Amino acid sequence: MIKKKFIFAIVCAVIIIVSGCCKAECISRTLFVSFNKLKAVNTDSVTFLGYKPGTNFTQRTDSIFITAPIAASDTSYSHLYRELWAETDWKIINHSLNKEYRLNNFEIDKVKCCGERAYVVRSFTVDGVKNPGSLLLIE
Repeated sequence: MIKKKFIFAIVCAVIIIVSGCCKAECISRTLFVSFNKLKAVNTDSVTFLGYKPGTNFTQRTDSIFITAPIAASDTSYSHLYRELWAETDWKIINHSLNKEYRLNNFEIDKVKCCGERAYVVRSFTVDGVKNPGSLLLIE
């Protein structure tokens, strides 16, 4: 009897762990932007501007401004990380480095994940260059 309860508990634990891991991989329509290869002082002021797709960055729909007081002597690396909705075109402006990045042409695929429909970013363009996946590392 104790053996049956033990086996039942293990089976239940495995089901919970597997279903939890599966759900974590069903992230939909999200682009991940990371600045972790830059010095923190170089990412202390960043703007994310969202635009209606297909408008050549003329019809703004959203804006996010991130600023952090970082001392000029700080030599640590940036931990700035942002998730962006991939059904919007984005302009990212790094004010500290005076750089601008334009993200558009997102390719989103419908997939099955854990028996449910999910949408994943397959590719996107940055300044006209196609990038695979759903991660943008800004260096």
